[in-house]
Amino acid sequence: MVTKTHAARVRPPRPARPGVTADDLAYARAFARASLPAADFSHRGHLRVAWVYLRGRPFARAALCFARHLRRYARAQGAEGKYHETLTWAYLVLINERLEGAPPGEGFDDFLRRCPELADAKGGLVGRYYDAAQLASPLARRAFVLPARAPG
Repeated sequence: MVTKTHAARVRPPRPARPGVTADDLAYARAFARASLPAADFSHRGHLRVAWVYLRGRPFARAALCFARHLRRYARAQGAEGKYHETLTWAYLVLINERLEGAPPGEGFDDFLRRCPELADAKGGLVGRYYDAAQLASPLARRAFVLPARAPG
């Protein structure tokens, strides 16, 4: 017999994450626990974890969770000042957009081959929307700001 208290603790199964490997999940879990060494968390690492969070989850839930974990990770690494709200959300939106219509079972490496513009941390895709001065502003670091220009 399932009691009300027991039923309240039972969570529905997590949605499937097509293409996400056990290594991807282990990497994302280490990030979430803030135990991933900073040397192993490059721009590509940021993309990989965001991709894992966004696979098989609603955007808002995944993005909020990723941003919260990234702030916590930065704090744990003594690099709280490196967290950038605008870049975080811009990349989350761009990754999510490119996941729409992705081939079933596409892995992270295949995703990056299909969307190489995401891998360019210096300018790249985000640079089409934001100029360097806007991204360097204190406001853009602490709050999401809309792009100053349309992509060109």
